[in-house]
Amino acid sequence: MDDIERIDQMMALLRAMKSNKKKMAKLSDIDCTTLTPKAANKRSADADWLGMDIIRQQHQLHALAVELGFADRRDSYDQIELRDGWHRYHFQPPEPFSS
Repeated sequence: MDDIERIDQMMALLRAMKSNKKKMAKLSDIDCTTLTPKAANKRSADADWLGMDIIRQQHQLHALAVELGFADRRDSYDQIELRDGWHRYHFQPPEPFSS
């Protein structure tokens, strides 16, 4: 992958992250005390999934930034655990220059 493709991929990730952050802000503005229990659980689950997606996007952006020379390499790219209220997901952050 050349630098232009990496920049295009980074821009697409940034657009997706911006969209997710806007969705998260809308969810944060909702007063859960006025919602039914089912609606409150849905709002909470949506926020959890968005949060995990934002974390994943941040790791992908970091890897691209390292490859483009914008950021320093981390000491470790070990697998991390992402959790929502019920589930645990193991996420392997992308390592720069691995593909």
